[in-house]
Amino acid sequence: MSRNKSILPSPDQTRLVTITAHVDHGKTTLADSLCEHNGIISERLAGTVRYLDSMEEEQRRGITIRSSAIALKHVYRPVKKMNVKNSGNGGGNGGGNAGAETNANNNYVVHLIDSPGHVDFSAEVSSALQICDGTLLVVDVVEGMCARTHSILREAYSQKLVPVLVLNKIDRLCADLGLSLNQAYVRLRSIIENVNAAASAIIRNARAQAMDVEYDKNKAKAAMSMSMSIQTEGDNCIDKEEEQQHQLQMKQSQEEEEETLELEEELWTFDPSKGNVVFTTALYGWGFTIPSLARSLFKSKIISNIKPPIMRQYLFHDVRYDVASGKIFKWKIGDIDDDDKVTMFGEYALRPLWDIMMGVSTAATCVGIESVIFSSAGGNGHGQHDYDFGSGSGSG
Repeated sequence: MSRNKSILPSPDQTRLVTITAHVDHGKTTLADSLCEHNGIISERLAGTVRYLDSMEEEQRRGITIRSSAIALKHVYRPVKKMNVKNSGNGGGNGGGNAGAETNANNNYVVHLIDSPGHVDFSAEVSSALQICDGTLLVVDVVEGMCARTHSILREAYSQKLVPVLVLNKIDRLCADLGLSLNQAYVRLRSIIENVNAAASAIIRNARAQAMDVEYDKNKAKAAMSMSMSIQTEGDNCIDKEEEQQHQLQMKQSQEEEEETLELEEELWTFDPSKGNVVFTTALYGWGFTIPSLARSLFKSKIISNIKPPIMRQYLFHDVRYDVASGKIFKWKIGDIDDDDKVTMFGEYALRPLWDIMMGVSTAATCVGIESVIFSSAGGNGHGQHDYDFGSGSGSG
């Protein structure tokens, strides 16, 4: 039996996930970082080797032409409530055996597919979306949504795949654009709003087309029933009852359609507090979600008076946190240039990143080495002297 046992887990512990994005938004770099996390490639090569671009032409041109797949190990760590529920369903099994079984069931294999971003190879993306269980939609935060991003979102909706939104190249907001903490937050919020608006438009257009088809069917049925009523003599009372039933059914159907539309729009709404938005810079191999950031801030006691489930509701909103009083205050768009009034996301998510990049750049300049981080910022008219984030407080 042991010789016939597969090295891969059972199908219910296997997932197929594809990475989709506009060209040059960082799909292959993100795949490199995930491969490095699994120990397949070294940390030094991650982001530059383009591991899944195996064709010589892909390496030469620097773009993905054919979809490539790789199997990655993943350990799923559910929340504690799920563990308690699962252990309660174990029946007469002992606690130790139930725990061992739970740990074994948490081991997954994710078959990751890196699909092309260029429109000339859109057939590869369509095929990947048809066979996958989920998808990652990568968006460059500097370029924002592009034409290919819209088309991929439509294809994902047609396949009933709700993507996970990955906002990539967060570091470029500082290094290339020279944005302050508040300006960077507003730009990220704007990109998420644009993606949500595009998803809502796709859903409503599809719903309108379905309603048009339903209207044509009902119109044909009404015409047929009218012709039949003319040919045959019927009781007027029966006709009125049938008409009332028909109107009641139409009203119920309309209410169900509105309910379905609301649920579908809620499912397709990208909200950082729900954890379906990832902030990352794939080139440097880091990323986080708002729930993970809330847990980290609470565990490190940077913000110890707000529990993570409550904190994540405020971390990506127009609010700021006062360390002295431990209270949350409303942040207004008019304070975007005020360094003393930084949003909660800017203070606790972006400031540490900005400080690291500025520290590395300053250290390199002090020893006479050209700064690699800000080397590309010169073309945009931004130098190191442009970054003044104020003294700040409470960034940990």
